[in-house]
Amino acid sequence: MTPILRQIHELKTDPEAFQQVWDGDKTAEYRKNDRGFLWGDTLILREWIRNRYTGRQITMAISCVTDVGRYNPACKGYVLLSFRNRLVSIKERLE
Repeated sequence: MTPILRQIHELKTDPEAFQQVWDGDKTAEYRKNDRGFLWGDTLILREWIRNRYTGRQITMAISCVTDVGRYNPACKGYVLLSFRNRLVSIKERLE
């Protein structure tokens, strides 16, 4: 049996959405599926403001990938990435 290779996806995230994830209020992310997201992949959300990273990032595992285009043809190529509130790690530092 061939092992499944998991990917790590680093994504820029605006401050408002980042804070909602940081606080545990947001557990999904709507994104263009230009990276081939899969269940179990690692998602690293990096806060991005004024064309630079702030140093805050959140790392978690993708728990579900929903193909939004299946339900709405206008959204073809987009997915809803779900992740659990249990974060793998939270990092905050100045860059």
